[in-house]
Amino acid sequence: MKPNITIDKARLERLKPADRDKAIEAIRNLEAAVTANPLLRYNNPKFGPIHDKQIVFHEMVAAGYAEVAYMGGNQSGKTTSATVDDIIQAIDADAVPDHLKRFKKHSPPFRCRIGAQGREEIEDFIFEKLREWLPMDQLVGGTWKTAYDKQHHVLHFKNKSYFQFKTYQQDGQQWGGSTLDRVHCDEEPGLVHLKESRIRVMRREGQVLFSMTPVEGLSHMYDVFEDAIEIAEHDDSGSAITTTEAGITRALVYSDMDDNPWLTEASKAQALEGLSEEERRARKQGRFVAMSGLVYGRFDRETHVIEPIDRLPQNVNVVVSIDPGFRHAAAIQWHYIDPQDNMVMFEELHLKEHTIKMQCEQIHMVNAAYNCEPMYYVIDTSAMDRSNVTGRSDQSEYADNGIVTIPAQKKVTAGINRCRERLDSRGFHVTSNCINFLKEIRQYRWKKPPKTESEGKAEPVKSNDHQMDAWRYAVMSRPYGPNEDIPNNETHLERVVREEIEELTRAPVPMA
Repeated sequence: MKPNITIDKARLERLKPADRDKAIEAIRNLEAAVTANPLLRYNNPKFGPIHDKQIVFHEMVAAGYAEVAYMGGNQSGKTTSATVDDIIQAIDADAVPDHLKRFKKHSPPFRCRIGAQGREEIEDFIFEKLREWLPMDQLVGGTWKTAYDKQHHVLHFKNKSYFQFKTYQQDGQQWGGSTLDRVHCDEEPGLVHLKESRIRVMRREGQVLFSMTPVEGLSHMYDVFEDAIEIAEHDDSGSAITTTEAGITRALVYSDMDDNPWLTEASKAQALEGLSEEERRARKQGRFVAMSGLVYGRFDRETHVIEPIDRLPQNVNVVVSIDPGFRHAAAIQWHYIDPQDNMVMFEELHLKEHTIKMQCEQIHMVNAAYNCEPMYYVIDTSAMDRSNVTGRSDQSEYADNGIVTIPAQKKVTAGINRCRERLDSRGFHVTSNCINFLKEIRQYRWKKPPKTESEGKAEPVKSNDHQMDAWRYAVMSRPYGPNEDIPNNETHLERVVREEIEELTRAPVPMA
């Protein structure tokens, strides 16, 4: 590939003949050097502007973090940076240009696997990047033809390093069988490929890299990097480093199309023309978005999330909502309502494989911690179903353990609208310690809209929604503030029935 070297010909012509000859010879030598080793021009200030986000990515990889993700928009430089880093690790140390030496951490042989969507993507895109940046004299035989094993899809280096090439169309078994220093996943891998990648690098304590545009929506990759995403989206650097309780360190850098100094405004505008807002965020900014539309898109952390509380304010009523579960987590939430009808979720439980007795013990402990006596407990109506084995319901089990519940109103669309009304009016806030609620509300999205009316109405995706259900039950129970003017001796259930009748019999609002 011809080196991309810009020459000021007018300035060259102004030189004295002897100086011009020396300059031309220097240019030819430079061209020859760059042709022999294209890495000389990669993020080298002598050849043009620096792509800062690529540098951040290389620094994270060099730091040895277990999993590093370059989340970039289309043409943001993500595949180039990850592929160049693979090359830096695979070639001899003396072949790495001085300005990139700090990123080389592996001595040959370096064993790497590069995964992509299919063979076409590998051969048309990954191979293109490798041919663009590889010093060919590092390959077996000094050429691509002599170094690439078409039968086994392996590129061999003289120093015994190699690159394997796999696709996400292959099953998990076909991704096994190797001990590697690195797996580089270009674009989003399937869950089985992600798991296999981790196993491949386990023995050598290697790394898994991701260079991807998150066009699949809030997928398993969102779950993997969720903590880092949360930090990076609110950090000026657009990057984050997190460590799990198990000691796994993950790093992430976001890169917008605008971060690539080699893209023109016209080319970016053309690439983004006609895309929806969600698609633009994914394809331009590299951000994870719910591609089918967030149910609670109006939820805003700056507006609706507040600091945790140690004690309840005076003169509030408390409501507890329960979405029961055992194999799937039970979601339990505490809400207080003040005299101005402001509703605040201040505590949650997310209990998996806890019996009802164990759940009730936890509920009593939270009540004691906040010194509160809930006005009522509202629960999913499925808790009223009797077991074919015992003849008893979950609702009875809760009552036996001191938690007497009332059934929730389960109209999903109406409930979502009521929740949205509270968000719009800023009549709802949640404390930042309710981490499971905050996770779910960012992922709670509509199914893809039906193509025809006969296919049914729009519905939320029924997955990881236990906190969302519990919140809807609390809002639909219409909790009232302590100073609400209600008839003497009217119970909560009587009030709900009365309000339903009033709403049904209310005269329609005249049209303008």
